[in-house]
Amino acid sequence: MLRSFYKYAALGLAAVGATSAFMAPVSAKPSVIADNPAYVTVIATMHTQPQYYNTVGTELKALAQQVRSEKGNVVFMPYSNPDESNSYVVYEVYRNEAAFQTHITSDHTRSFNKLLETQALGGKSDVAKVKTIF
Repeated sequence: MLRSFYKYAALGLAAVGATSAFMAPVSAKPSVIADNPAYVTVIATMHTQPQYYNTVGTELKALAQQVRSEKGNVVFMPYSNPDESNSYVVYEVYRNEAAFQTHITSDHTRSFNKLLETQALGGKSDVAKVKTIF
């Protein structure tokens, strides 16, 4: 998980216009996300059973559309992880803890997590709340 975290922690910069995931433009200020201490940032990692990789990916794409329409969602960016087979990483940002709690108790999130019970290794995603170092 830690290796994935370091690799994907820079995605916040990429999501707000950095030239790459590892280097922001010289003139770039920390993002609005980094400047807002109320925001809740989450890195979710899921490792699927090989036979369910495509199914989970399809469902993750559908989930992304639903989550992005949540009032308190700022960013929901799912990625495949080319360094780890059958693996997805999701970079998520919510306006506050209440918005995050609304997300994790929503029907669409519960439905997706139910799918992971049988199709992901360990039966769930690994979720880490992270804070910016800016």
